[in-house]
Amino acid sequence: MTCLIARVKLKPGREDDFARLEREFSRLEHERQPGTLVYDVLRQRNDPLSCVIYVRFRDEAAYKAHQSTEHYQRLVPQILETLGEQVDVQILDSIG
Repeated sequence: MTCLIARVKLKPGREDDFARLEREFSRLEHERQPGTLVYDVLRQRNDPLSCVIYVRFRDEAAYKAHQSTEHYQRLVPQILETLGEQVDVQILDSIG
C-alpha cells in the first residue's frame, strides 16, 4: 500500500477556494479511481489555514494512475494556487 500525506498552509482568503477544489477532487477520485482507497482533506481546528491531505492507494500502480487522471491534471494546478509557501509532501509505503 502506498500513502501520501501532504501538510499544507493556505494563502489567507483562499480557504473557500481550496475547500471547493478539494471537494471536487475527492469526489472525482473516489468515482473514477478504484485504486484510491482513501482521499481525505482535514483542516486543523486551531489554525484554519493549516490542512492535511491524506491519500491511501492500493499500490504504486494506483498512485501513478492517480497522477495521470484528467482531474489531477486540471485541478492540481488550481489547488496549488491556493497554497502558501509551507508544503510538506511525504510518500510512504505500508510495512504492516
